[in-house]
Amino acid sequence: MENESYCEAASSDVASLARFDALNQRVISLEEKLCFQDELLEVLNQQLSQQQITILSLELRVQQLQDSVRTLSSAGPSGSASGANEPPPHY
Repeated sequence: MENESYCEAASSDVASLARFDALNQRVISLEEKLCFQDELLEVLNQQLSQQQITILSLELRVQQLQDSVRTLSSAGPSGSASGANEPPPHY
């Protein structure tokens, strides 16, 4: 009897250790994935910040170009606002 109980206890311990090892490996795997995702999130955040700066800069340049085009179109081809209605000099 004593031998049977020792074998059962030993096999129970082996099964418990196997479950513990499997669980430990799962935890390690999850920790590795979490670390990788944290690093990836930081990289993406940096890229997003840089893109936002670029977008703001481009929006400012577009606004400046629009202002320049408005100024040039209101000035007309001769450089004055009334020059668009004047006849060419050879008339």
